[in-house]
Amino acid sequence: MRIAIISAMYKEIEPILNKITFTDNIKYKNFVFQKGFINNNEVCVTSGGIGKVNSGIITTIMDKVFPNIDLLINVGISGGIFHNVNRGDIVISEKLSYSDVDTTAFGEEYGQIPDMPRFYYGDRKTIDKIKNMGKVGLVLTGDVFIDDKKKIDDLVNKHFSEEKPLCVDMESTAFAQAAYLLDIPFVSIRCISDVVGDDDQIEAYENFNRIACEKVCKAIEKILNN
Repeated sequence: MRIAIISAMYKEIEPILNKITFTDNIKYKNFVFQKGFINNNEVCVTSGGIGKVNSGIITTIMDKVFPNIDLLINVGISGGIFHNVNRGDIVISEKLSYSDVDTTAFGEEYGQIPDMPRFYYGDRKTIDKIKNMGKVGLVLTGDVFIDDKKKIDDLVNKHFSEEKPLCVDMESTAFAQAAYLLDIPFVSIRCISDVVGDDDQIEAYENFNRIACEKVCKAIEKILNN
């Protein structure tokens, strides 16, 4: 299989890079794509920067420098938003939507960009391979680092009360939208580094991300071993 793996920050892919037998480095504009093999799977790995625009751009370029992708995996850390999601939990994206898109004035549902679906869906076959490693559900994405529990609770209760989202980040749904438009199977695998509203949320985000990234790497290895 040809597997593309993209993160927002370099530190989120660092543990994965240690598993690759490298064959090539591709420099394109401001990005570096590292190609190689993991268990006979051809992989291409890069980081594209934080936020939705960066995510869409890097996915498009990935499709150019590493065409015919069988699976696109977004990896990284994320903030938990419900009490049953704890630091260190792996969250696998069954569905994804935006937390900061509101075109309801034009008749769209909250989280839905016009002419796009409200929800994007993770690749079912991939999810089934690793679902016992974590929690499977809805991931929300917005260009805001959320540290206000009341704010996220109000948003979820108003717009996503039935879906009960597990976490919020700044990239996953943008990756999913780009993959949807490029017709590439996609999944996001995130590890909870912090929980929204915890007294030590910022400290946890800064201190726990290394461990979180290593746990995501184990999920990637399981996908590539099957």
